[in-house]
Amino acid sequence: MAMLLFALVHAGLTGAGFWTPLRLISAAMGDLPTLIASGNADGAMSAVSIFISGAVIHLTFAAGWGILFVRLFPRLRGGTVVGVGLLYSVVVWAVMNWGVLIWLDRTMYDRVQLESGAFFFEHLVYGGFVAIGPGFARRQPEKATVDSVLGLWPN
Repeated sequence: MAMLLFALVHAGLTGAGFWTPLRLISAAMGDLPTLIASGNADGAMSAVSIFISGAVIHLTFAAGWGILFVRLFPRLRGGTVVGVGLLYSVVVWAVMNWGVLIWLDRTMYDRVQLESGAFFFEHLVYGGFVAIGPGFARRQPEKATVDSVLGLWPN
């Protein structure tokens, strides 16, 4: 959420438009008029659909990367976890920038190249916040998890 909020505020302050990050993410669904008219172009998604789909796509990727981080680094503490979280966010940034976006959302990839510094910083914000995940995971009482039920990772 912190990364998305930063992206929205940055886009608003720089004149790109507050909702532009969600429009760019929604374009992954193949609806390019989304970027042009935010639901006003013929055949475009409604503005509400754009914002909801953009938020759902973004938060799904963020949650997936966050779960992976907690699984990879469950025992990190203190300053170490923050440093690893920031390094992890650089890896996530590289994979998303040069892997996922090129394949899934070329329109957003092209736009991100114009704002590459902000996109990188957004991921550092993500890494700083994802670093608190292992601490929260350690505080949870032992109970059956989705992973243990599915047999993905032992408790």
